[in-house]
Amino acid sequence: MANLLGNRNGSLGKAPLLLLAGGLWLMWQRVFSWHIPVATLLGCLVPGTLHWLISPPASSRHWPSSPAAD
Repeated sequence: MANLLGNRNGSLGKAPLLLLAGGLWLMWQRVFSWHIPVATLLGCLVPGTLHWLISPPASSRHWPSSPAAD
């Protein structure tokens, strides 16, 4: 919730709810369609997921065992 309220440093940490509201308003005004944000998100998500599946970070290779398994 802190991320949405802007309690973070950086360029997007100021007002993320306002950025989201502005993007929705621009789509409502038909300045651009929903295709642009969806393509941008998929363009980041798909290659990142493929990269993670091929070579996951070292910290996720050895998950701690659950207490039920012991």
